[in-house]
Amino acid sequence: PNTQVPVISGLDRTLDPSLKMVKHKPQLIVQWIQKFMLLEQKPGGMLKHVPPPILTRTFKGLSDGLDAYAKAERLVQVPMPFPYVQLVHFLLL
Repeated sequence: PNTQVPVISGLDRTLDPSLKMVKHKPQLIVQWIQKFMLLEQKPGGMLKHVPPPILTRTFKGLSDGLDAYAKAERLVQVPMPFPYVQLVHFLLL
């Protein structure tokens, strides 16, 4: 079997404007990756010989990563209470 892995060399210029217009860039990029994987599973695609359990874990990994990103983004948006911040600064001194 062919063991070479194709390398993504950059963003296609036709996709660049859509990436600039969207607010949630990570979700769009994950969607592009999933679409690519689905299209390449068909006969003649790069992923046609990959067993389904492996692809399932790949989709699960992408989903888990996007979920972790959403949780981290939510955490950044919640402000810390001022007394808590002052206490942490005092304890770190």
